[in-house]
Amino acid sequence: MAEAELTLKVGDVEFHARGDQEWVAEQWQSVAGRYISEHSKQFDADSSHVEGVERDQAADGGPTRAGDRLLKQHGISDRQLDHVFDRGRDGLELIAVAAPGTKAKDQVVNIYLLMGSKALLETGEPVFGDKEARTVCERFGCLDPKHHAEYLTSAGNKLSGSKERGWRVTTPGMSAAASLIKQISAS
Repeated sequence: MAEAELTLKVGDVEFHARGDQEWVAEQWQSVAGRYISEHSKQFDADSSHVEGVERDQAADGGPTRAGDRLLKQHGISDRQLDHVFDRGRDGLELIAVAAPGTKAKDQVVNIYLLMGSKALLETGEPVFGDKEARTVCERFGCLDPKHHAEYLTSAGNKLSGSKERGWRVTTPGMSAAASLIKQISAS
């Protein structure tokens, strides 16, 4: 593997890493995710836009570079992806027949994980607004306003964020989302 060294400073955040190119990229993604979470006042939960962070937007409507990595890393084919998301002019839309999971709690967490994979494929960051995710939960019939926040805490280390700041699917969450895509496409 090629060696890489990266040093960046954004405001009060400084990042330096040296080593295997893939490892350096993973470390930077982790730091960038924390930066986004910590600077949540700049986060527009409806547009999934963070000021000062350039998105890895795919110009042709296909997956971003980060999205391609996710698909390759987990062996997800275009055919499998097409069972879960419709690739329209306005981006991806979750089209699974049902929310995966037997309990409402599991369905809510799984929808949020899939929303993170959708965002990663579209923008290069697994970051999305709560309003959009709640709308999808409502569409799938698993939105329970009284217990929704409680359900999200059951995601553990797969999800970080809040209703106000928006959400970010973590690395363990992206692995779980990839498994969900495979599970949905197999049914």
